[in-house]
Amino acid sequence: MAEGDDHVTVGALATASAVILPEGAAPEWVKLFEYGTIRGRDGRGPYVLRDLAHGQQVVAATVAYQKGADLPVDYEHQTQLAPTNGKPAPAAGWIKALDARPDGIYAQVDWTAPAAQRIGTKEYR
Repeated sequence: MAEGDDHVTVGALATASAVILPEGAAPEWVKLFEYGTIRGRDGRGPYVLRDLAHGQQVVAATVAYQKGADLPVDYEHQTQLAPTNGKPAPAAGWIKALDARPDGIYAQVDWTAPAAQRIGTKEYR
């Protein structure tokens, strides 16, 4: 989201970033973003997530936009690359809920069995 843009969703932010997972078992809740300036590893941004109130706005906008549909968690941002590379984009998990907390935005993820195993064995983290 550009500075001052209040109409961003978690999905829009997530396509520009990667999440670091804790070691061990796949966590139920994952911190997606901290407040402050966010720059994507691919050069997108900067985006500004100002504070808890702004985080709550982003979560509300995402929930409204999704209309009850789960957000996919993929491997290697393949859902963004599939249209150009033609490869499948299997889900690693599904975001079931979002929560703006004092330290950032979190997602509750229902991991697929293969993804949970890959995270547990540190193939992905």
